[in-house]
Amino acid sequence: MDERANARRLAVSTAIFSGATGLSRLLGLVREIVVANYFGARGSINAFTIAFQIPNLIRALVADAALSSAFVPVFSELLEKGEKARAWRVASTIFWLFLLVGTGLTALFILIAPWVMKIFGYGGDAVGFARVLHNPMIRPERLVSRLVEETRASAELMRERQAQHDKHLLQDIILSDGLTPVYQPLYNLRTGTVVGYEGLVRPAEAAGFPNASALFVAAEAAGRTVELDLASLETVLAGAKDLDESQYLSVNLSPRSLEAPAFSAYDVLSIARRYGIDATRLVVELTEREEVEDLDKLRAALAALRRHGVRTAADDVGAGNAGLRLLSEVSFDIMKIDLTLVRAGAASESADAVLRALRGLARRQRQTIVAEGVETLEELALVMDLGFDMVQGYLLQRPAPHLAAKTLDFDAFRDVRDADPRAAAGAA
Repeated sequence: MDERANARRLAVSTAIFSGATGLSRLLGLVREIVVANYFGARGSINAFTIAFQIPNLIRALVADAALSSAFVPVFSELLEKGEKARAWRVASTIFWLFLLVGTGLTALFILIAPWVMKIFGYGGDAVGFARVLHNPMIRPERLVSRLVEETRASAELMRERQAQHDKHLLQDIILSDGLTPVYQPLYNLRTGTVVGYEGLVRPAEAAGFPNASALFVAAEAAGRTVELDLASLETVLAGAKDLDESQYLSVNLSPRSLEAPAFSAYDVLSIARRYGIDATRLVVELTEREEVEDLDKLRAALAALRRHGVRTAADDVGAGNAGLRLLSEVSFDIMKIDLTLVRAGAASESADAVLRALRGLARRQRQTIVAEGVETLEELALVMDLGFDMVQGYLLQRPAPHLAAKTLDFDAFRDVRDADPRAAAGAA
């Protein structure tokens, strides 16, 4: 249905704007001919001009209007929506349409050129006014340049419109509880008990965002990261009322929120207190969605939280240089190793060496080390062999709306793998 609507929109826009632009250009051409005739500024051209220049003029009149007023907006809108296949189908259709119509017009004027010359009373090769047909404003390179510029401007306009749309959606989400909490358990690798949960948020189905990643990307672009972080914190803490007193809750905050002038550790503590969670059972994970801009402010904010008993965690260590740099500049209580490094460590000796080095660093700094994103028995066996403290991942339990994870027997996992080495590959 949408494709037919786009096709109708393209056809109607092309017809209207091509007709209007073409009429305007033709009236201008008639004006130039009349003025040139009045002043005697006549020049001679031959049948070649009729056969090729006139079709080129018609093509330019139609193509210019069609491309700038109809094709460019539709093509750009489809690309912005990520519908590349449909966008290039439209482009292909327009290309072949112009090619066939242009070829047909050229063939037609080649055939009728001699008769056209006779109609206007010219013999030999003297027909018309050469100078009015060689209009530099309709040269192909000018048309291409205009097309590129208008495509860029149209894409920029679409981005601005999408940004405004996302701002309104974000405002609705932040003010009207448009977030849903989910919790993924963290297990003690030695005992198999659930020692805590990482609280995450998902946009509600009607919120207008497909997933949490898209939501936070839009918040960053709109400058609303701080508001969304605080709304997420409220949502996660509100849903954790069944958290056992022996367990902790881990929440995510971005550097931008911690660096903000309006940030206060007391805001985080008051929200936690409101939902009955003591500061000593709260862990703030520093995410790397945005780069650190003011390291001093970040350190001060984290230090304020730690003074009140809140522990801090470096998230996604090993995902890039930023996480490793933060480890050298900021003091953390917990080091969370990114899933990509865990996955690589199970298949690569060099990555395994990096994991061992990070484990050694965590031991020297008396940090708890956590393996994130464990999805296979082989990865689980690796982090157990390395002596990591805690683990989380889809192999053990996916994020769920309730705090109901059970104790696991990690020795049983190891026995399954040792009994049949192919089990690790099958679990992947």
